[in-house]
Amino acid sequence: MQYSIKRLSKTIAVLALGLFLLLPLPSFAADTATGKTLIIYYSRTGNSRLISQILQQELNAQTLEIKDLKDRSGALGYAGAGFDGFFNRHTTIDPAKVDLSTYANIIIV
Repeated sequence: MQYSIKRLSKTIAVLALGLFLLLPLPSFAADTATGKTLIIYYSRTGNSRLISQILQQELNAQTLEIKDLKDRSGALGYAGAGFDGFFNRHTTIDPAKVDLSTYANIIIV
């Protein structure tokens, strides 16, 4: 049963990405030729990384991965992230600051 739920969630993610890519993106089309699009993503499991890579290829954009300096892997990492979020506890990330002034479009995944 758990395999079916995992497969269903991946299928929904792929369908949502496909729908997004079918939408007209006139503002992105003009700016991607000059490299003005940045995709910022965080990926604990790799799913957001995959979506970001597909968007990067389609939009000719640059990507920036946000890394959590605290280990969030596995079930305990997942539970710890939920616990920290519930109690509004912040974590340290890398990079801590980014200059976004050179980009016309910023996509957060």
